[in-house]
Amino acid sequence: MPPEPPGDVTVEQHGCKRMATVSWTHHCAHNYTVFFYSGDNVTKMEVTTKQYLTFGNLPRNTSLRVGIVARNDYQASVEAPSAEFRTPVDCGSYEHRYFRRRE
Repeated sequence: MPPEPPGDVTVEQHGCKRMATVSWTHHCAHNYTVFFYSGDNVTKMEVTTKQYLTFGNLPRNTSLRVGIVARNDYQASVEAPSAEFRTPVDCGSYEHRYFRRRE
């Protein structure tokens, strides 16, 4: 029997850095495959035994989403998606400084 998909998928961006930490809840999986998507294209993939993963070197000013698959000894779950999020523009750019002052 396949494991249940991971739940409570959250993405925490690291300010202006090109990094994001993805976390989720789950029980009874041996490992997790974490996919980063830009549109329908997989841009990064990692396997972990933990219930979180930090991705670095993400593209700037891009809409991304994450999908997580739980695996046990026999099968894989369906993919649990995150909400779409947008990576920040370069913090040193004119646009970022201008819009931050207006907020």
